[in-house]
Amino acid sequence: MTTRLRRAAIGVGLLFGVVVALPGTPASAGTDPEALLRGARDASEDAALAGVVEVRWREGDDLRSAETDARSREGAVIVGHGNNLAVGGENSRWSANDGIATRWGGIDSKQPPGPGSTWNLELDDDAEVAGRDAYVVVARDDDDTPRARFYVDQDLGVLLRRDVLQEDGDVDRSVRYTRLSAADVVPAVPPVPAFAPGPSPTDDFGDQFVAPARLEPGFRLLGRYEHPDGTVQLFYNDGLFSLSVFEQQGAVDWDALPDGGHGSVVDGERASTYSTAAGTVVVWGRDDLVLTGVSDAPPDVAFGAFETLDGTTDDLFTELVDFVLGPFGWN
Repeated sequence: MTTRLRRAAIGVGLLFGVVVALPGTPASAGTDPEALLRGARDASEDAALAGVVEVRWREGDDLRSAETDARSREGAVIVGHGNNLAVGGENSRWSANDGIATRWGGIDSKQPPGPGSTWNLELDDDAEVAGRDAYVVVARDDDDTPRARFYVDQDLGVLLRRDVLQEDGDVDRSVRYTRLSAADVVPAVPPVPAFAPGPSPTDDFGDQFVAPARLEPGFRLLGRYEHPDGTVQLFYNDGLFSLSVFEQQGAVDWDALPDGGHGSVVDGERASTYSTAAGTVVVWGRDDLVLTGVSDAPPDVAFGAFETLDGTTDDLFTELVDFVLGPFGWN
């Protein structure tokens, strides 16, 4: 059996660029970097914002950019135009195109780990984004290399900008407000498009699939879902970045993959990698499975996680025990 790269996987990838725009509760812990990011991550139930966001992403040596509308009201964040939308709210997110919505993530999922559980956080000098004063939180890896910067509004507590950095310090992806209004704003919220049959949380999808509770360096499994076509989705988070792995039985139809990918290798297997505005998308095959990985983490971090996806039955059993017994609250 051959399998094409699913449009839903690309839709999931696009949503990673939306998560950074979710409004948060105002930071109440002054200039504590962990508290600032916790506040920015928690969706506000009464925020009303309207503005424009600029997305930048690297394709090879080129840094591309695009702008789109963004608005928030009654706990929902909407990014995009017309039927080309991405929406987040109440632990459920969806992307829509041509009036059909795909829901993903956050469906009956566990709480993610704390923002500082994997990354070393520190405050940098204050900055200005869209004419607003912002605290700047820098996330460093264990080698003390900056890998991301987060700009949190000093008054509203919302995340105004996020930069994901390559190992050399260059920007790999960035999302930022270029215009933002929070005064007397009642942005329109579009009607939710008709949902196609969505994924369902599951604990039993067969031994042919793998579901490790953790992927290196610090991604924790927060949700396991089965899609109507039999595809299994694993949803991970490391406190700052998200990662999904889609598993389908079959073999990769390399000729059917979208243009724009470049050849790569995951755990010794042939792979195709795509750089998008939202993150890294990788397709590879192993043990009669087609795997599609999507992540908004720095590309090398995402690849490192994909490399640790173990497929042995014994390891699967051990990881599932860890998943049931392990802590999944805030650290």
